[in-house]
Amino acid sequence: MAGARCFCGFLGDIRTTVVNGVVAERVYVEDGTPVPADRFAEIATIDAMLETLDKAFREGADEVRVTYDDRGIPTDASIDYKRTWADEEFGWFVRGFTPAP
Repeated sequence: MAGARCFCGFLGDIRTTVVNGVVAERVYVEDGTPVPADRFAEIATIDAMLETLDKAFREGADEVRVTYDDRGIPTDASIDYKRTWADEEFGWFVRGFTPAP
């Protein structure tokens, strides 16, 4: 379960199910409604989170703060692309991660 941090509307927790490396389902935990495929794509999978961080570093974001758990999952992240711009920050938290058997 993960959630976004940004100035971008509804920010409910998202439960993502990945099967064989492909997102099978993404729903808002609160009511089970589907999350549109393009909504918060940056946090759709662990790989997407890592790519988002990599891109922020490569493109010279002014500030990137990230905490990883012992498995290397970025469980808390905050990216400020331009300190002088308002409301372009993006981040996320991971409340839980259960790998499929």
